[in-house]
Amino acid sequence: MIQIVLMTIPNAARVLLAACALAGVFGVVPIVQRQITGAAACPTLGPVPACYLVLLGYGLIFVSAFLVARYRLRIFAAGWLPLIILASAGSGLELLGQVACPRSSTGVPTCFLSLGLLSLIVVFYVVEKRLAPGRASEDAGT
Repeated sequence: MIQIVLMTIPNAARVLLAACALAGVFGVVPIVQRQITGAAACPTLGPVPACYLVLLGYGLIFVSAFLVARYRLRIFAAGWLPLIILASAGSGLELLGQVACPRSSTGVPTCFLSLGLLSLIVVFYVVEKRLAPGRASEDAGT
């Protein structure tokens, strides 16, 4: 017998959030690899290369998609907030003519790509959170 599984909108939003976060991880890994091999592939924030923080942030967002509601917001915010600040600052500097972000293979500053991806991610997070069944009880527990 063939069983049809219908995915609810909140579950679909969570899957899309995880997919976007994974795309972010796969997008930053080559930059991290170049940085590790000694090429100055990304700017530094103090002693830490920004691409390491970006990798960590996208990793936290990805992990948050699979956590119980009680911890999801904290882990999501720990990954998303620093990334949106970095992407916004980098995009602003790029728009002012200062090279602040590594370039993609097409020559687009990666902070522009990251800003777009993070915007999608927050939309998926909000959709999942707002349309999830039992939302009122989850919000009361956080």
